[in-house]
Amino acid sequence: MTGNGRPLAPYLRQSRAKERTISIEEQRRDIQRWAAANGVELAPEIVEQNVSGSKSWRERALGDAVDACERGEVSGIIVAWQDRLSRENGRATAEVWEALEHAGARLVCAAEGLDTATGDHEMLFAIKAAIAREQWKRYRANWERSQRSATERGIPNGQAPYGYRKRPDGRLEIYEPGARKVREAFRRRASGEPYAQIGRRFGWGHSTTRQLLVNTAYLGIVRCGAHVNENAHDAIVTREQFDAANAARTVQPVPPGDTTRDRILLGLARCAGCGHTLKVVRRGRADGSYAVSYFCKNAATEPCEDRAFVHADDLDAFVAEWFSSALVRAPRMVDVVAAGRDLEQAQDEQVKVEAQLNAYVENADATDAVLFQRGFSSRQKRVEDARAQVRDLLSRVTRIPVGGSLIDLWAGFDSRERRDVLGGFINQVVVSRGASSDLAGNVRIDWLDGSVAYVSNVKSRVRVAAA
Repeated sequence: MTGNGRPLAPYLRQSRAKERTISIEEQRRDIQRWAAANGVELAPEIVEQNVSGSKSWRERALGDAVDACERGEVSGIIVAWQDRLSRENGRATAEVWEALEHAGARLVCAAEGLDTATGDHEMLFAIKAAIAREQWKRYRANWERSQRSATERGIPNGQAPYGYRKRPDGRLEIYEPGARKVREAFRRRASGEPYAQIGRRFGWGHSTTRQLLVNTAYLGIVRCGAHVNENAHDAIVTREQFDAANAARTVQPVPPGDTTRDRILLGLARCAGCGHTLKVVRRGRADGSYAVSYFCKNAATEPCEDRAFVHADDLDAFVAEWFSSALVRAPRMVDVVAAGRDLEQAQDEQVKVEAQLNAYVENADATDAVLFQRGFSSRQKRVEDARAQVRDLLSRVTRIPVGGSLIDLWAGFDSRERRDVLGGFINQVVVSRGASSDLAGNVRIDWLDGSVAYVSNVKSRVRVAAA
């Protein structure tokens, strides 16, 4: 591998910003000093930060630099130290050498005196590669031990989550002013409030709010890699509150008004012609009363040519009747109704087994460590199984007003409650032009996952309740 007059491509890599001894600036200084001393022109730098040398070289910018060598755009690659190229296993490191050799490219390690333009340095390259790999293994082992030790002591990696602060020993303690906001955020999300609305209330961004509400640190848990400490610090929320917030669906606010107040399909009824949401409109009758309808008002640059129109009372009644039937017949709805009943039983069981575990810990004789651990483990397993069952059922039960089974409550719900429930199960009610005269034949209802819940064949009028 020799030079050919074209510039060398400087490649600079840093695994972590804390690596001061191999900072990007330090690497740049060594490369530029060597280039100036040897009269070599440099191409634009290729810099990678927060990228491990153990990552495949083909998936890093180093692969692009090798490709540039193969295309003849540069004469080779220059690094400050050889371990900046790769800390992969021997085979992968050898592939880097072979790829450069195949391209006839020059390799320079500026701070170590390796320059393939001056002779065959493959053996030296292989020796240094083995040393670099061994160093990486040692660093990884040290980091792994550090992670395990910190987790066992309840010390989290990084900054304290909002609502906590770090004690002098590194562990977390509750910071009550922030913790109150965290509890309120979990409560609001469990009730279906959108992430963005919660974030605006507390001055958080949408992404920050989502990340906060899935952070298990609020359960008292510290995680670091594969290491977990379930009782690292005091929890801000209970497991039930955490699961409820993360199982909830967003309930979009509905604007108040005489025309829209009693409509159960706001935001759900859509035009089959253009896909736009149908608006609720009110038109006067000769007798002074009003007729309320769902209507496509899409009059954009390319207006909808098949605007849907249907009387609101008729469509609301049609969908409400279909939903009542689906609660009894549609398999997925039957499952949800059953899951609602099962959830109450599972939550009661969780409370019972947790109480049994606490009583065992307080009253058991711990002088025989083996027997104590055996009893503790069996009770802990029952607690974990009960919690898993509650989480599973929470994920299957869409948010509904409390007070009993959905199948029993639906008939007594007011329009607002029905609107909330429908929004948790169906994605849209698609209305075609002609629905005002033939409602059953011009409506399609889709579940949240996009599958069809109801459609009517125009010829046979066969209704379909999707599984």
